Amino acid sequence: MKWMKIHNSPKMADKRRDLRIHETPEEKLLWERLRNKQLKNCKFKRQHSVGGYILDFYCCSKRIAIELDGLHHLNEDKIRYDMARTELLQTYNIQVLRFMNQQITTDIQSVLDRIQNFL
Repeated sequence: MKWMKIHNSPKMADKRRDLRIHETPEEKLLWERLRNKQLKNCKFKRQHSVGGYILDFYCCSKRIAIELDGLHHLNEDKIRYDMARTELLQTYNIQVLRFMNQQITTDIQSVLDRIQNFL
């Protein structure tokens, strides 16, 4: 079997960079609370790719992905896509925490508490 790089494939570097430059307000708000090991001294990366997917935030040491979802994630096709994506990430022993953008803007503390409890 040919070895395959599944984390941060060079093929996806431009897309990851573009997503960091054009982050959503909710991603920016959460990143301010995750960066510099502010939660339980865990290092998070933003726009980290695994396989063919780019994760909003990823903690390598704990193998936790954090995904922020806008309203478009509530349509049936997107729900199926997100479920398949989560299943694939779980095959790599990565747990996925999902939050709606609205949770970030209205109650970020409960989001941070949930992440901390998971860590």
